[in-house]
Amino acid sequence: MVVSLTAKTLRAILEDPNRTEHDTYFSKVWIPDESYFQTLARKHAVHIESKSLTLSKFDFQGKPHIFYDDHLQLLRRSDCFVARKIWPRADRLYEYFLGPENVTGPRMAPTPEKIDRLFTRSLERRVHGRQGLYMQSRFPNLGIENRTTVRRYYVFEGFKDLFENFPQWLSKLSSLNVHGHLFHPIRAEFSNGQDGFSGGLTSSPLIRDRNPQAFLTNLLWNGRSERHAFQFGPDDNHRIGPFMARDANATINIITGAWAVPLLHSDMAFRNKRQIAANLQRIENDHVTMLREHWVKARVRIWSMAEFVDASTDGIQQILRDVGETQHGNMLEMPVMRNLDRFPEFLQELKNTGMHPHIMGDFPATLRGVKIPKQQPKPYVIK
Repeated sequence: MVVSLTAKTLRAILEDPNRTEHDTYFSKVWIPDESYFQTLARKHAVHIESKSLTLSKFDFQGKPHIFYDDHLQLLRRSDCFVARKIWPRADRLYEYFLGPENVTGPRMAPTPEKIDRLFTRSLERRVHGRQGLYMQSRFPNLGIENRTTVRRYYVFEGFKDLFENFPQWLSKLSSLNVHGHLFHPIRAEFSNGQDGFSGGLTSSPLIRDRNPQAFLTNLLWNGRSERHAFQFGPDDNHRIGPFMARDANATINIITGAWAVPLLHSDMAFRNKRQIAANLQRIENDHVTMLREHWVKARVRIWSMAEFVDASTDGIQQILRDVGETQHGNMLEMPVMRNLDRFPEFLQELKNTGMHPHIMGDFPATLRGVKIPKQQPKPYVIK
């Protein structure tokens, strides 16, 4: 702030009967030259116009912005009489503002507010950063990020197990870039079978698992021109689970227990199936329990397999409404559900060997009176 004092105001400050008291107080304050006359002028002046003749900008830490040659047009727009903190080697600025034409030219009223909006945006960008962007110069602490990812994405758990070619079906009916299991233990399954993705991302699980969070944020940032979806399951690397749960951009759809369908059709010995089933159920149960915590910000929808099989059309419609318009207007061709003829017997066998497959829901133990969906696709109309 520049204070232009009249002789009358200055004399009133210097001859103030309480000057000794004022001087004592201001001798102890931080930066007295920025506050002594400014404060006392408010007390003694008859008329004060709160407008600065000087262009000076400070960041959120109180450090001054330094002006360089590329700020020439910015300084011209301000019409200020004085600009503070010019870089000593800003030759273009000195040549222009100290040149004869500029010194003798007409003067406009200073209007530093013309560029205030630009500095406000700059300050906001520096403090908050950009959504989903992490870099060496700004890696925010946990909980103070400006959104952990750049845009909304969709996670499907159990759908690829229950439906044949679910990623291809979803890609056909929506504008999503649909990946496979990005966190599969063998490789990251990018869309269309790619070995890599924009930004130098590789399908190598060793590189991905060094920092699963950075892998996902990088994929979404480098592919931010598209909307992404990927598959997830209890076989995948669950270190990414809490991060997705905290992310308000995540939409997580889960069919619990659907991982048992590939086991049903597997040729391995039953005792191995039971051991794998018990482990997968434990992992998924912990995952679902976490997603029901109060701190979760993701949009989460959970069906048991029994619930989804009983009303699969309604579930598919909800999903497609979430992801937006489909390429086929109001007509919906359901994805093909895998053969479940022997699924009740498989669950009963697990029970008979001491495992309680509860995460599938109240799936019937026999086929009597139960209509198991067939494999033939059937068109439906979305209401």
